[in-house]
Amino acid sequence: MIGIAGDSGAGKSTLSDGLKALFGERHLDVICGDDMHKWQRGHDRWVEFTHLDPRANELHNELHYLRSLRQNRLIWRRHYDHDTGRFTEAHPIKARPVMILEGLHAYYLKPARELYDLRIFVKPAADLLLHRKVLRDMRKRNYTKEAVIAAVEKRMADSGKYIVTQERFADIVISFVPREAIGADDIGQLDLVVEEKLRITLSNAFFFDTLVDDLHEIAPGNVRHYYDDHDLQVLDFEHPYDIEDVRALAEKHLDGLHDFGVYNPLWRPGWEGLLQLILGYCIFHGWKDRDAA
Repeated sequence: MIGIAGDSGAGKSTLSDGLKALFGERHLDVICGDDMHKWQRGHDRWVEFTHLDPRANELHNELHYLRSLRQNRLIWRRHYDHDTGRFTEAHPIKARPVMILEGLHAYYLKPARELYDLRIFVKPAADLLLHRKVLRDMRKRNYTKEAVIAAVEKRMADSGKYIVTQERFADIVISFVPREAIGADDIGQLDLVVEEKLRITLSNAFFFDTLVDDLHEIAPGNVRHYYDDHDLQVLDFEHPYDIEDVRALAEKHLDGLHDFGVYNPLWRPGWEGLLQLILGYCIFHGWKDRDAA
């Protein structure tokens, strides 16, 4: 059971899709926390609450679903369709060997966060997050830039109170940072090219030395590995790796994929492929530790 938490537009779904491509649909499925919104779009209660407020979401029903999946039981669950703002009819979801919940409140309830084997938090830099939100809502939801920014400002207090505070429960924090700050006038510009760096902050329970050595050999100076003062370790990446290099590193370091029955993983180019590699390494590292215990 894997949790992926973070603010709206942080990149939770992209990360989930990458892991699904890695494991394949037969082995992994994703459920979305937005399915647990209490009301459909346009309901008058949304004047009182934002989507980030836990009181606007059925978190204890979510806990019930998580427990059922953990027990390998079939669940019937509705889906929130962002295109229409409506709930679908409930449909069956069969527990897969790996299940992901990605959502705003994945770690808000203590009993829920204790069910996860791995907890991931996605935290882009503030200017990059706003830029991504504006682009997404302009392209997919036909909002204006001004409307998106107004909605973000309305939710800012709830984000700080209910979402950002969940970072402290994560085993892994993924942070993209633009190489140059994105100015207010450039936010939401469709043709803006944003060059990014990647920082991954992890529990120091993960042993990364051998993988980092191989990453250095492929691209000297591209990764910096160090420990901070909070029992954490940090991987800083200047650039993504070529997909061929990611595939070769996976063959060497992710032998757990074969043990798991995955022989043809779909590797993504760019940063997504690097995150597939790092998170896959963490997943199998943790499972091997538990098996040894």
